[in-house]
Amino acid sequence: MVRQTYHVLKFDRLLQILSGYAFCPLGQSDCLSLKPSIDLKVIEYEQELVSEVKLLLKLKGVFPSKGLIDIATVLDSCGVGVL
Repeated sequence: MVRQTYHVLKFDRLLQILSGYAFCPLGQSDCLSLKPSIDLKVIEYEQELVSEVKLLLKLKGVFPSKGLIDIATVLDSCGVGVL
């Protein structure tokens, strides 16, 4: 999409609202960096993730988020890249 389309659709505002539901700062950052996709495989993958989280919430009642931390700085200091 073109940036103007994002503006017209108020996509940034939608991401702000979504990030308010995140469990941690890392999740908020991930929400704010989301971009629409036209790649069917990406869309199907993301929908599968949503389905898995919905099932987890249905079975457990809460998302196990206690103790989540951003380990990116630790990995950077170790020289470790993407796992």
